[in-house]
Amino acid sequence: MTVSKQTFKIKLPFTMYEFRRGQIYTLCRMMREDVSIIKHSRSKDGNLVRTESIKELNLSPFIPSAVKSVIPTKACIVEEFSTSIEAILEEDAIALHKFTEFVQNDEHLVDEHFKRIYKKNSHDCLTVYKNKYYSEKSFRITITTKVNTDPNYKVEDSHVKEIDFRTLKSDISLLNVGSRDYTGDWHGKFPVIYVYKTVEIEVNVFGLGWVSSKINKGLSEQLLEFQTNLIKWYDEWKNLSDDELEELENDMIKKFYKKIN
Repeated sequence: MTVSKQTFKIKLPFTMYEFRRGQIYTLCRMMREDVSIIKHSRSKDGNLVRTESIKELNLSPFIPSAVKSVIPTKACIVEEFSTSIEAILEEDAIALHKFTEFVQNDEHLVDEHFKRIYKKNSHDCLTVYKNKYYSEKSFRITITTKVNTDPNYKVEDSHVKEIDFRTLKSDISLLNVGSRDYTGDWHGKFPVIYVYKTVEIEVNVFGLGWVSSKINKGLSEQLLEFQTNLIKWYDEWKNLSDDELEELENDMIKKFYKKIN
């Protein structure tokens, strides 16, 4: 068994509410043609919104050529099973903000777990990619995300790579984005959240242990690109209403929906 694990810590200039909105917009804009949405349902219970979805996607664009040359094409076809919870919480005496809590897994989680999760001022996400053709015993990808406002939060991984969002991409400058100036000490001008992303690849195929680190690098770069676009497109999503974002998301679902008999 060969395991490659990498954790990134990125400090972003948003509130949790802004992060949720920006993430919806960025996800819709970055959706690729090879992604199929198998299921998407949403239900409300008081101040909780529960969303469940299943997606089928091809990881091939994020896997290095050297790896793709030695693994079957079908090894890149995966399913993503997700369940999310959004709660409306009172952040302070000035405004009511929406906070999104995500827990993604390949099984439905019990409501008691949801109730415990959503009370925290954070965003939690566990993504397990299940290959459609091969057992998880031979190949497994897990991506965990933790977003909060606690500067002292400690992740389990002792080797955390801290990244300045302004240098996420060497060919893109994020020092000035629209009306926002991120030069110098930007912390006093904007709110701060902390995004922790851990990518873990496990390979249990004789002679192919080396591919775990290569795949990890490719997926990590894609995750960092997502954060770059979330910031870069700020002026595009900041003034969208919740109804407009919902309509954008619904259009995406209709476009990529795939009926399974």
